[in-house]
Amino acid sequence: MFSKFRIKTKMMLALCSVILLMYGITIFLVTYNTNAIIKEEAFEKTNNLASYYSEIIKTRIQEAMHTAQLLAHTYEGMIKSEKRPDKTALDGALQEIMDQNPEFVALWIMIDPGELIETHYYPWLHRKGGQVKLEPVETLEEYKSESNKPFFAIPKQKQKEALLEPYLDESNVMMTSTVVPIIVNNHVVGVAGVDIALDSLAKLVSELKPYGTGIANLLSNSGIYVAHPDKSMVSKPLEK
Repeated sequence: MFSKFRIKTKMMLALCSVILLMYGITIFLVTYNTNAIIKEEAFEKTNNLASYYSEIIKTRIQEAMHTAQLLAHTYEGMIKSEKRPDKTALDGALQEIMDQNPEFVALWIMIDPGELIETHYYPWLHRKGGQVKLEPVETLEEYKSESNKPFFAIPKQKQKEALLEPYLDESNVMMTSTVVPIIVNNHVVGVAGVDIALDSLAKLVSELKPYGTGIANLLSNSGIYVAHPDKSMVSKPLEK
């Protein structure tokens, strides 16, 4: 009788062990699946957030690029017509574009000497003290010096539009420029450009805190920090 009891006890213990094991496996699977779902939702929300803000940045850049393209095509047409335009009227048209686009920090046209007018043409319109200022580059020496800089040299060399790497301007504001070559008879005779500030977008991104404790960064194509919660990291390369 005791032998039978011991056998039953052993069977019950074995059965309980199996049940406990199955219960443990079930708890593990439920926990694992729950964590997987949470992670998947977190990744999805993060991706949606990144897509939303990248679309804002993309739209801002596209607007600037479209304006630079329009200016380049307009000046190409004027040069091909071989008519000497009224410089004052041209400057006035650029002023109007700046007035209609308050998000543009600066707008400029660089055209080599003798192509549009007898000398070089380089009006630079920028915002200062809440107003748009026209400060043309008058001397040929200064024009030649400016034409060696990336905003002119890159589109001239590649003969196609470009978005410059973000840079800090004299006021320590993060900027970028959309630049488009002015091409006449397969020859680059100038460049049209629009400068936009990235500080407002950078501030927006750097203040994001996904799930309350996360951080958000904004990087350029070459891995330069445009936005970072630690402002000292802005304009520095991503550490690899």
